[in-house]
Amino acid sequence: MGITRPILQAAPLSPISSSNSVPHHLDLPSSNGASRSKHVIKVKRFLATLQQFASDMSAEVGERVHSLIIGLVSSSVSIEDFHHKIQEITNYPLRPFAIPFLK
Repeated sequence: MGITRPILQAAPLSPISSSNSVPHHLDLPSSNGASRSKHVIKVKRFLATLQQFASDMSAEVGERVHSLIIGLVSSSVSIEDFHHKIQEITNYPLRPFAIPFLK
């Protein structure tokens, strides 16, 4: 049998994801505020889980992923660059739907 990879599970929200402001690339063009809020919560949970996963790998990987998350949230890193660099840093492929999910 091959090597199994851990399934990412939701982790508690960390300080990096507790901001109430949403960058323009995470803002949904939805007229339904509840739908937008649910999506923002899912994105925050994903980023917090990703941060925890990276920190569990090593402190250095955790710090690098943290910096990328900050760059993504502050719009200084594009979603595509974020996706590519996360895969490069963690050696773990993100699912193809991660890019549309983050947009």
